[in-house]
Amino acid sequence: MISPFISAIGALAPCLCLLLALFLFAAGGPLKRVNRYLAMFLLLAGMDMAGWAANLLPMALRETLIFRLPLCYLQAPLLYVYASKLCFPARRVSLHLWAAAATVVVCILSMAPRAWAWWSGVAPALSSLSSRETDLIANAAVLHAQYYIYIALMLHRLLEYRRTYRSSYSNPDGITFAWLSTIVGTSLFAHTFLLLKSLAWISDRAATYHALDRVVAAIAMLAVCGLTLAALLRQHLFLGVTTEPDDTGEPAPIVPAPVAVVIAHHEAIA
Repeated sequence: MISPFISAIGALAPCLCLLLALFLFAAGGPLKRVNRYLAMFLLLAGMDMAGWAANLLPMALRETLIFRLPLCYLQAPLLYVYASKLCFPARRVSLHLWAAAATVVVCILSMAPRAWAWWSGVAPALSSLSSRETDLIANAAVLHAQYYIYIALMLHRLLEYRRTYRSSYSNPDGITFAWLSTIVGTSLFAHTFLLLKSLAWISDRAATYHALDRVVAAIAMLAVCGLTLAALLRQHLFLGVTTEPDDTGEPAPIVPAPVAVVIAHHEAIA
């Protein structure tokens, strides 16, 4: 049984993600286009976290939650594109979005037998919240691998940005670097527990799984709250002023007043 703590987070966190996404879509300034990637990431993360409120839904609707799984493949690429465009606005990153779309299609195909069985009434879409069918295990493994690949790509992009930024500015640790480092670090921290949760799920360690589920939910809620505070108190992180021309491929640091960066970001919930 899902605890009231988990259900409360599953009901509240998606609402905050939706509000933040609407704020980012409506925000103006030079980062308007870049913010759309973060907004789409938040919408998908909110849909993911809504699974924690599954026990508040009717059984018929609860079964369909598993079909959100293909959309999880878009989260890490969208976050990477946001980071990459924030650092280097002129860089082309559409290949990552096309690759993500391809993985979504593959995931849909892998789940087609499950969807057909559910649609025809032969079997439920998900027999229980602890189901460990082959297609679910395979998709979980691929999702974790995809996540760590994109974390490595984001770290590489940050180091590249720092090197290029250092050649033009006296302070190599500007607001953009600090902000993205916080996002990447928080995401990596959260995903460590998410990976452990998946391993507990695969090995059928129910007590460990539920304990880690609470930890992941708490981290996710703190991250979403941190991002909400950042949007309220540090709006320059989303409305900042870029200083480089758009067509040079040079980094685009954000230059607001020097203030502290608030912790932010949540990784996808499996």
